Amino acid sequence: MMLPEVIRIDQRPSLVRISDSQNRMLQEILIDRRFDSRNGGQAGFDPRDRGRSDRHDYLSGRWSGSTLMVESTGLRGGSITQTFALQDRGRSLVVRTRRDGSNSGRTVEFTKVYRRA
Repeated sequence: MMLPEVIRIDQRPSLVRISDSQNRMLQEILIDRRFDSRNGGQAGFDPRDRGRSDRHDYLSGRWSGSTLMVESTGLRGGSITQTFALQDRGRSLVVRTRRDGSNSGRTVEFTKVYRRA
C-alpha cells in the first residue's frame, strides 16, 4: 500500500496504527501476531474476521532491530514487504514498499521519506 503525503503513527506495545491527516485508518499492524486489548487494541478482535467487508484488515509485523517489517500477500498473488525505519536521529521515517511476483513476475520497489512535523 502506498501511503499518502501526511501520516500519523500511534504505537502500542503490540499494535501500530497508521492513519492519514483526516485520522482515517490506513493500516493496523499486529506486532509479532500478538493482540492485547488492554494495550490499546480493539476488544473482541478475532483473526478469523480478516477480510470481512465490515472490518479492515490487520497486518502482521515484526521488529528486526530498529526496523519494523510488515509482510502481506498482494491482491493478485505475490508478496508485499514494507519496512519502516527512522533515520537522521529520528527526524525522518523511511518507508520502503517492495512488491515481488504477482502475475507479471516483476519486482517493484517504492521508497517514501517522511519528515517529522
